[in-house]
Amino acid sequence: ALRRGDGSWLLDGLLPRGDAAERLGLHLPEEGEHHTMAGFLLERFGRLPEAGDSTDWAGWRFEVLDMDGRRIDKILAVPPPPEADAAADI
Repeated sequence: ALRRGDGSWLLDGLLPRGDAAERLGLHLPEEGEHHTMAGFLLERFGRLPEAGDSTDWAGWRFEVLDMDGRRIDKILAVPPPPEADAAADI
């Protein structure tokens, strides 16, 4: 996982779900059989995604940047804007 200057994260699809949740400070669902971020996204999409497909979870946007055949290779995780965080605290 690599944090970028804009606050987003570049994630490997094989990154364990728990490791990603800890780095992002995000609670990911325990249910399901996914153990990696690729598995989490596959479960969210309900299909094999293509590069450029994205889904939202808890204010975060997860975009598939690269596929390696049928495997999600790289993921961009974009946090919610700061004003969304402040509004959630109210």
